[in-house]
Amino acid sequence: VVNNISTLSGVGILYNSYSYNLTVIGNNITSQSGVGVLIQKLSSKRMPGNITIVNNYIFTGNTYAIDARDADANSNNVIGPNTIPKNGGNVTDPNGEYDPSRPVYNFNGTTYTVTPSNLYTDFLEENGAFKPNITDGDILNFEGEFPNEMIIVNKALKISGQNAIFYNTTFQLSSDSVWLENLVIRNNESGRINCWGVVAYRVFGATIKNCDIEVTDPNAAYAIYVVESSNVDVLNNKLYSSGNYLTY
Repeated sequence: VVNNISTLSGVGILYNSYSYNLTVIGNNITSQSGVGVLIQKLSSKRMPGNITIVNNYIFTGNTYAIDARDADANSNNVIGPNTIPKNGGNVTDPNGEYDPSRPVYNFNGTTYTVTPSNLYTDFLEENGAFKPNITDGDILNFEGEFPNEMIIVNKALKISGQNAIFYNTTFQLSSDSVWLENLVIRNNESGRINCWGVVAYRVFGATIKNCDIEVTDPNAAYAIYVVESSNVDVLNNKLYSSGNYLTY
């Protein structure tokens, strides 16, 4: 189904059926007060499933841009990605409700312990990016002392310091929905230019929380540097920077 749909108060697309395999792709749906896409069951035992709603533009004045809570939770439902602007309505499905204009953090993968001895054997490529076996949703707990690293966070990971300290190290975020917490970073004696604590470049959604970061740079010094990114939350951190020019 590919349509341009505009309503005042009615539902953009309504699926009220006991059947499977609805696909809604590539539509432009706007409504002043109606739900953009509404999935309804016929009864507690007769509900639609295998719902796919992706790559649509939806903006409504309703609470919900997509209301798929009645879909069969045991079927293969794919809700998103869709383009739903801020204040354009939430999304609800059998897994719950969320604001699609905010990043989604799902850390339900594997939990690992990262130490200086296994950092490159198990986790990082030589260029500092994470190996293919580390996937979105994994949790990495760092323990020990880590000197002179460039860690490229190219997956949606939760990275936590467990009595770890990083010397002259930069965490460069290149993936959306990264979570950094409890990191101690001391970049005071680096021979590298722009050895900043955390750099977020062109990401949608990141949280940097409860970190202790000190940076000394002879030029511009940034404890945290965010550029061309959105929905980056910097919460309850202790930050210090010192340089001859710009310091943040």
